Amino acid sequence: MAESTGAARDTAAGRPVDAAAGRPVDAAAGRPVDTVRRLNSSEATELAALAGVFDDLQYALRWCEHLVGALARPDPDAALVEALWTGALVAYARCFSGRTRVLADADLAE
Repeated sequence: MAESTGAARDTAAGRPVDAAAGRPVDAAAGRPVDTVRRLNSSEATELAALAGVFDDLQYALRWCEHLVGALARPDPDAALVEALWTGALVAYARCFSGRTRVLADADLAE
């Protein structure tokens, strides 16, 4: 997909990318980003963990959307339905795993 700046869109990250250089593009300036900063604070670590959980939840939502589409067919493929359901469940459960320590069962009550 072409942007007005002539950059392609990075489908994974959702931001413009300079197709020739393969680097993210500053949308305001219309040129490749030259600087990357490392943030080592506890807040930055927490934000990165939250962003990972958000990505997992978005991934689970996409699986569910595909599952709804598969179930809407008159004769759904059982293997496809099971694969989509399993993918959605695994992506969702990953948000509450000990690996992330961002979400807990108590967060479901909110």
